[in-house]
Amino acid sequence: MRILNLFGRVIPVVLIALLGACGGSDGIRDTPLPTPPPPPAPPTTSSGLAYTDPQVPGWRLVRDPSSTATQLVLNLVGPADQKGRGVGFNLRSDGSVKFAKFSDGSYIHDLGVFKLGNKTGPVAINGETAAQDIYAVLGAVKDGGKLLTVGAYQKDRRWPAQRLDVPLYQVAIDFDPQVAGALKPGTRLPLTFVRARSIPEDIGDSPDAPKFDPYTILNKYRIDDVTIAVGTLVTQ
Repeated sequence: MRILNLFGRVIPVVLIALLGACGGSDGIRDTPLPTPPPPPAPPTTSSGLAYTDPQVPGWRLVRDPSSTATQLVLNLVGPADQKGRGVGFNLRSDGSVKFAKFSDGSYIHDLGVFKLGNKTGPVAINGETAAQDIYAVLGAVKDGGKLLTVGAYQKDRRWPAQRLDVPLYQVAIDFDPQVAGALKPGTRLPLTFVRARSIPEDIGDSPDAPKFDPYTILNKYRIDDVTIAVGTLVTQ
């Protein structure tokens, strides 16, 4: 009788131990899950450029929708509720990108804001016909291609000043596979505003005006220093 009682106590304990060792009540041992493959390694080289517009009002360079991964086209946009007669600026890179020429061979693509003659044709002002060539556009690179200099200006103050809160002209930046292509995606590329100057709306009376006052020339004719905000340029 004691032996039966002993077996009655031992057998349940042995069964519990066996079930625990088997990993379940069905007596089948658990199969370990396979180790998932490691994630693919991130790319170590870049294939293009990405640009984030500056989130500020006023003068700024913003991405044009015509941009591609290998050529960034930037629009110069001015402050709202202001008019002007032209603006130029210097922009510097560290050489990891190239300032590009447009299809006409120029480093600046004029959008016609200050090219008023093409909009309305010759206009008679004070009995004279205004010439078609009444604006100036310039674009060049210096310092081994690291410094871009561009500008567009009205040349005749008899024409009205133009609103500035629209794309005024464009510049372009090319992806350099030999330099930027060797960098990791997400690498920030320096793009630094150096200097900009603009001609304001009111620069004094025109000498041809019937009520020309020389005092206005001395006190209003000026070229203003302005600051242009530049966004963030990275490889991708």
